[in-house]
Amino acid sequence: MPPQCYPNYKTVHHRSENWRRKEVLRRILTDIANELRDKGALDEEDCFIDATFAMAKGGGAEVGPTRRGKGLKIMAIVDRRGLPLPVSTHAANHHEVRLVQLCFDF
Repeated sequence: MPPQCYPNYKTVHHRSENWRRKEVLRRILTDIANELRDKGALDEEDCFIDATFAMAKGGGAEVGPTRRGKGLKIMAIVDRRGLPLPVSTHAANHHEVRLVQLCFDF
């Protein structure tokens, strides 16, 4: 449950789904990254990639079966200062090499 200062959880969920459909957060993060790049604050010379597996027993469109059960992989690329570049989620039954390429494409 969200803190009491937030609206009803159904309202929060509805708004976050609306933002997801309209890609609001993606546009905000892209604008921030572009501004940092323009100011020279984003160092893409050396980047680091990491991924993690998250269980998703309830399923969903982006969930894939693995030997560890149903889940998804969260992959992030950061610059040498630790500023996130792309962060993406994918079904867990895809190989990391393919996910890295998808992350770069993003």
